[in-house]
Amino acid sequence: ALEGVDTGYADQSGLVVEMTPERATYPSDERVGQFWDGAVRSIAALPSVGAVGQVDPLPLNHTTLSVRWADPANEPPDPGGWPRATRSTVDTGYFESMGVPLLSGRPFDRTDGSDTPPRVVLSRSMAAVAFPAQDVRGAVGRSLALRLGTERILATVVGVVEDAAHDGIASDAREHVYLSQTQFGTRSRFLTVRAASGDPESLTRSVGEALRSVDPAVAARIRPYREVVLENVYPYRFGSLLLGAFGGVGILLAALGVFALVSYSVSSRARELGVRIAVGATAGQIRRLVVREGLFLALIGGGVGIAISILLAGFARSVLYGVGPVDPVTFGGVVALFLTIAVGGSLLPAIRATQVDPVSTLRNE
Repeated sequence: ALEGVDTGYADQSGLVVEMTPERATYPSDERVGQFWDGAVRSIAALPSVGAVGQVDPLPLNHTTLSVRWADPANEPPDPGGWPRATRSTVDTGYFESMGVPLLSGRPFDRTDGSDTPPRVVLSRSMAAVAFPAQDVRGAVGRSLALRLGTERILATVVGVVEDAAHDGIASDAREHVYLSQTQFGTRSRFLTVRAASGDPESLTRSVGEALRSVDPAVAARIRPYREVVLENVYPYRFGSLLLGAFGGVGILLAALGVFALVSYSVSSRARELGVRIAVGATAGQIRRLVVREGLFLALIGGGVGIAISILLAGFARSVLYGVGPVDPVTFGGVVALFLTIAVGGSLLPAIRATQVDPVSTLRNE
């Protein structure tokens, strides 16, 4: 069901765990961090687990956070005019657990603590926008000014990773800033779990048991990450099914229209066809004549339809995924389909045309 869906995550079949430790039990940031570290260690200790990571918010989960940024060397005086990028807070194992390739530098590690200067990892697109004169390697080590609320933070870029979807599978905006969980930790987080081998869903029970061993009072929602991705696919799938249903009705009406029009043309030209047969026209010649007329009508209608489709292409962008509003392959396929329909709709009238009795037709005339 996810074939052809490009999210940028190599492993879309892993597990995702959603939890929120209660403030009454975990009142301080330190206690919250200890809980999450324990949860990660407990899951990572399972022999069937390949990698575990933390992230907030979860990509494609209908929640998107943004951050304003600027190059300190060319920082606009008004923070309200700074450009925006999406952001998330991740830990050391997140990129491995989600299969996001590291292009340059390093991911976060234990040295990126609360007592060290802020550090960030950028997506490829973010690095290209923030430092256009540099390649992905040149972005590492550069400084980036960030606005988190009213606070200005000067962070150092320690790595660049491949682009991945965060606010929607069809979004072209892939500028993303990753913050370190040890430096900007959040209370609610998601754990991303990749299986060492086999079906990740088989880990659901063992992952649940591992989390209960840390704190059985914290409720955990465990589900396959593919469910999250599918939630983003459904609107496009519904739109495609709806358009497909209308398209099927349109094809049926077009076939009936061609059949009716060609049938009327054949009946109104009975004398002409009778004369043609009388002077030696073969059945094959008569059939080709009638089918050519049907194809001519289809070509005219197809040309008008394509012109209207191109003019109205912008209105279809919201329900299209994986294909452009003006796609040559799609238009070519539609034209071929309607030509086939025109031939099919013309065949029966063409066969009837060859059965005209020239003697009876001429006598009636």
